[in-house]
Amino acid sequence: MARRFLTKYILVLTLLTACTTGGYIMVQHLITIQEDNSSLVTMSGNQLMLSQRILTTAVSFMLAGDEATRAASAQLLEDSIETMTNAHGLLTGDIGPIAKIFAESEILNAIYYAPPYQLDQQVKRFLQRARELLLVRTNYERQAAIDTILSLSSGNLAEGLSVAVKQYQFEVVSRIKSLEHLRLAMLAAIYLLLALDGLIIVRPLLSLLGKGERELVALKEKMEAQATLDSLTRVQNRRAFKAVLDRERANQERYGGDLSLLLIDVDNFRDLNAAYGQETGDRLLQEVAQLVQNNVRQTDYVFRSGGAEFAVLAVSTPLEGALLLATKLSGLARANSFHNRIRLGVRVGVARMLEDETADQFTTRTTAALELARATANGVAEAPTNILKLD
Repeated sequence: MARRFLTKYILVLTLLTACTTGGYIMVQHLITIQEDNSSLVTMSGNQLMLSQRILTTAVSFMLAGDEATRAASAQLLEDSIETMTNAHGLLTGDIGPIAKIFAESEILNAIYYAPPYQLDQQVKRFLQRARELLLVRTNYERQAAIDTILSLSSGNLAEGLSVAVKQYQFEVVSRIKSLEHLRLAMLAAIYLLLALDGLIIVRPLLSLLGKGERELVALKEKMEAQATLDSLTRVQNRRAFKAVLDRERANQERYGGDLSLLLIDVDNFRDLNAAYGQETGDRLLQEVAQLVQNNVRQTDYVFRSGGAEFAVLAVSTPLEGALLLATKLSGLARANSFHNRIRLGVRVGVARMLEDETADQFTTRTTAALELARATANGVAEAPTNILKLD
């Protein structure tokens, strides 16, 4: 009997060890896959952002008034082309974890290689024309390249890239759900074996599960951070704006330096939304957000603060620098051809945070500047230092 008991014990302990080890490996695998898939979805989403960056940079390159500005635009355009080219190669290649998802998805293959999108062909043609813009010398050839870039950008390219992002998200979620079911089945086996021999192995098992739980909590916290993003434009939302403004205001009080705020409002957006429909209106907001995001520093923060209103919190930026940035953004918006070749303008109110000013007072002054900007020729206005001056 003792030998039989020992045999059963060793068998249960072996199975339990195998299950606990498998469960731990599965949790680690889930975390790794989630990180890889997040990178995949981000890479796919960045393709749309990069296409808009290439478009706006190409326009800036064409409109450059001096060689220094043209050279800077050319370098940014070249870097963006290289980044988009490399990402496209990874998304459609046959090496690595991304390749498996792409190869097994008939829908993704159809998006990239079949009508109506033929995204692979469109992306390559878009990038080729952008490269040609840097190589040609005559205004006629440059204009032809720009016309093709604008045509592709306003056609199926942007829509195809958006559809591809959604499909990648769907593929990723489907795979995570399958692995989650397998993980739950593994946990059920562990608990069943624990009921047979829990007194002997409960402590090491709890320690192992505790580690896995902490890793899942960390993953959950990472995903909760996504809640601070605006679901439409993928820039930070109003909730994040208040938290970041409070934090940067505290940093300014502690360490000194300038803190400036830009409030950006799309002209006549309600009329555009009514004329072209909500779907087009959403696309316009996405493209405006991308234009702003692409033309601020990495240390600056971009938020969607309202329906057609955005905010840029420029850290360590004096009023003069903020006004230059506002003028730049206003000019780029007017020069850009948005979805369906729609032209639109923006109004920008600018303020620098004053000493002993609260966050609400700072925001109120910037809102007042935005109202003043509606009456200016270039769409940019500076906030009064005393809000009472508006009366």
